[in-house]
Amino acid sequence: MDLSAEAQKLNARLEKEGDLWVAVLNMGPGEDELEFPAPSEQEALDEVRAYQAVNQAPMYKFGFDPDSELYSISVGDSKHEHKLLAQAFREAQKAYAATVGADAPKPEEPAKTRTRRKQAPQQPGVPADAPLPPGTVVAGPKPGTPTSGIGNGPGQLPPAALGGNADAQLWDSVAVLLEKLAQLIRQEKTRG
Repeated sequence: MDLSAEAQKLNARLEKEGDLWVAVLNMGPGEDELEFPAPSEQEALDEVRAYQAVNQAPMYKFGFDPDSELYSISVGDSKHEHKLLAQAFREAQKAYAATVGADAPKPEEPAKTRTRRKQAPQQPGVPADAPLPPGTVVAGPKPGTPTSGIGNGPGQLPPAALGGNADAQLWDSVAVLLEKLAQLIRQEKTRG
């Protein structure tokens, strides 16, 4: 991509001043423009990107010392200075990544997977569908007892009214309410 077009996307322009390139960042109407000098067009554009990134990330504190002509970026307890903002930002990013990486939890051992139980072997001579002997306790609901889903039984959700679904009914009621609201607004406008 053309660097000038890329600069425009960042709300900046590139200018040649002597043997330096300057990225001029437009800060908005009524505000001063910021200038970022650099040895090349690409580095000047990198300065604008770094400035915008630093201002969008609250963990970075940014400054410029006009006497030493150094940019400084602080992150946590570390301070990074350089003549180019982009370089100071790269160093601050590395320091931040190192502190975040040091605090990261160590990966745990993979969880053991469950193994399936083998089915109890059939008793010899007893068919699988044979009735249970009297007194045998079986866990769970009685056969034929509804426990969930849609229906009229205990623990079931009531079915939607016949001939439609619940979502359509909901939207129909919302439409009625909106129509009533529109009528009230029209009445207030005619009174006022």
